[in-house]
Amino acid sequence: STGPIFSDIDDFESYTSTTSLTAMWQWTGVVSGNSMAIALNTSGGSGSTQAMQVDFSFSSGQTNPKGYTGRSLNNGNAVDWTTYDGISIWLKGLSETGNTPQYVQVALHEGNGGSGNWGDKMESAKVYLNNLNPAGEYVYLSFADFTDYGGFGGTRDNGVLDLDDIRSIFVFSKYDGTPNQTSSASFLVDDLQNYQNTAKISETNPQVSSLLPDKYALRQNFPNPFNPVTTIQYDLPSAGDVQLVIYDILGREITTLVNGRMEAGFHQIRWDGRDRMGEKVASGVYIYLLKAGDYIGSKKLVLMK
Repeated sequence: STGPIFSDIDDFESYTSTTSLTAMWQWTGVVSGNSMAIALNTSGGSGSTQAMQVDFSFSSGQTNPKGYTGRSLNNGNAVDWTTYDGISIWLKGLSETGNTPQYVQVALHEGNGGSGNWGDKMESAKVYLNNLNPAGEYVYLSFADFTDYGGFGGTRDNGVLDLDDIRSIFVFSKYDGTPNQTSSASFLVDDLQNYQNTAKISETNPQVSSLLPDKYALRQNFPNPFNPVTTIQYDLPSAGDVQLVIYDILGREITTLVNGRMEAGFHQIRWDGRDRMGEKVASGVYIYLLKAGDYIGSKKLVLMK
């Protein structure tokens, strides 16, 4: 399911060539040298005919290598996304060599600087390539999980994502640590869009029922392995009582993340690796189990310190 999508940012169908793509995605480069390139891939994205292919490579000895590609929004004028809850992105890993795991992030920049009004640089949660469905999948990045990675020093550089002043969007390809060998990653990007929480929308507009999921589903957490926080997503086609519980590998209950009535829609919740007493649990394999209606689903996650 593509989820509740309301305002397109980039589906890459409008580009006629790699030249036209790179003209719009005007910033492509790397931090600490190495190589980053983008190209128009016409072999298919999320069911469409083309997507953006990102190719990133880095050599040994470069600490926390990072590549980026970005573009301005609304000709550099402010975009107001205060009515939206996050960014969705379709990703498909093509290859990953050398030092792993490598990951993708989406970043948003605020402020235009013309009047000293520069703002923050905010980045999403990490999406690890080795956790993606090999066929590609949609990932939902909540604005609530975006964090400051160094602002511009202006009046709106306040460490908070000001959704009424978004100016540009970036896709990062990154690796944490100092690689000991030449490494690379290649992946497809499609359907960069912002989304709204269907439960919020349905309270004011009951005509959006077609945007709700058509079946119960429990998604694989991301990142996985994780430290210190991971996100669990689940879909509810109808409202009802829901339980989402974390167990250790021996079946002992660690903590309950959800226990109560939930509206129909696409949901997500974060777990910070703590038990019901607020204590950090040990590294290892854990089970998360969802009960909703007649549905019971479970998956494994790994906490690695």
